[in-house]
Amino acid sequence: MKLATRVFLIFSSGYFISYLARGINLPLAPLLSSELGLSPAQLGLLTSLYFFAFAACQLPLGILLDRFGPRRVLACLLLLAAAGAVVSANAHGFGSLLIGRLLLGIGTSACLMAGLKAIVTWFPHDHLPLMNGAIYAIGGLGAVATGTPIAWALGLTTWRVLFVVVAVLIMMIVLALFTLVPEKDEQHSKSSLAAQLCDIGGIFRSGVFWRTAPFVMASQGAFLGVQGLWAGPYLRDVGRLPAAAAADIVALVGLAMVVGAVGSGWLARRLQQRGISLHATAGAGMFLFMLAQLLILLGVSLPGWLLWGCMVCSVPLAC
Repeated sequence: MKLATRVFLIFSSGYFISYLARGINLPLAPLLSSELGLSPAQLGLLTSLYFFAFAACQLPLGILLDRFGPRRVLACLLLLAAAGAVVSANAHGFGSLLIGRLLLGIGTSACLMAGLKAIVTWFPHDHLPLMNGAIYAIGGLGAVATGTPIAWALGLTTWRVLFVVVAVLIMMIVLALFTLVPEKDEQHSKSSLAAQLCDIGGIFRSGVFWRTAPFVMASQGAFLGVQGLWAGPYLRDVGRLPAAAAADIVALVGLAMVVGAVGSGWLARRLQQRGISLHATAGAGMFLFMLAQLLILLGVSLPGWLLWGCMVCSVPLAC
């Protein structure tokens, strides 16, 4: 179990760094705008490019994980992420930042799926709900780091140095994967590529998939757009909060995600035991997610931390 725990910590560190890379544009946006002259549209494109690259990798990633295992796939892709952080650190224009962001998106695309596959490989079946929740929670800590901790670090150093630090952290994870994670004796897929592609086609023909996926995409897409870029500007420009107070709420968003990730699985399981289906629970989570957004937009007289915290806590429940 000690070895399995070590493996979990290394893979979950990868998911932590993926959240840090995903959200780092949020605290850096004012500096990138002033130093490199980026417009809000360019900042939005930088953030969305990460998600486009991340999403585009998921289907081929599943095939690679089945064929080669999570250790080798994650280590190789993280090398691209480290390169992306270095390119970003040395960027002097929008084009260079785009290339760096693209490499970061591709390089961190395996962090969650490789971690989940490693959990399935190294832990007993009855540990899976707990460990899956734990890896989501550690990813949430990466989101916390994009708030107050990054704002504090920017008071001591530059945004370029922060990207270098991200590159160093990624390389440390790669080194740990190669030296501290042994090869697990597992059966990799022996199916042909055509057979695997046929299996993917079967998923897209599934009615269950199409009844579920659009709602998850809508809630996740809205959350990732807000958490990845627009929360800070909205709090500063619309909410008229000082930069430090906005950073505190962004950090709270990350903490709320940790709480939601840990608690949603437990709550859904308890409700299911009482006869409430997972679909009903997810629907309630989506309703709370939309309600919290509506209250934020209407500017109701409730504490900002409460509204933003409720919005984010409901996301894991909805998905």
